[in-house]
Amino acid sequence: MQRPVLTGRHRLLGQYDVKLVLKQATKQLFEHSNRCHDKTLSIGDLAFSSHLNGAARFGVFLDIYPRVAKVGASLMAIPEFAAAHPDLQLTRGLCAETLPTLRARTKPMYSWQSAR
Repeated sequence: MQRPVLTGRHRLLGQYDVKLVLKQATKQLFEHSNRCHDKTLSIGDLAFSSHLNGAARFGVFLDIYPRVAKVGASLMAIPEFAAAHPDLQLTRGLCAETLPTLRARTKPMYSWQSAR
């Protein structure tokens, strides 16, 4: 089940931001490549996948960004990328009231986290 697309002002602001990023990414991506940096997997691909998730969340269609769509399809073909998709995470679907309770039950990993 897909995450619902946002509506109203939040959707418009999100679409604007995502379209800016995708427009710049299209200029920088190699035309013949399936990855951000030629044909090898890089840290850029890890960062870029979050922008693809944002595009889906805010309802930005990738039809006008064919290079971005090509890179996104090749990244989602990697099992680790597909498994890390936000819609497949354990906290998916939890409302804002439930997350503080969940955080309270988890032990802080670092000392700075206990200040919450």
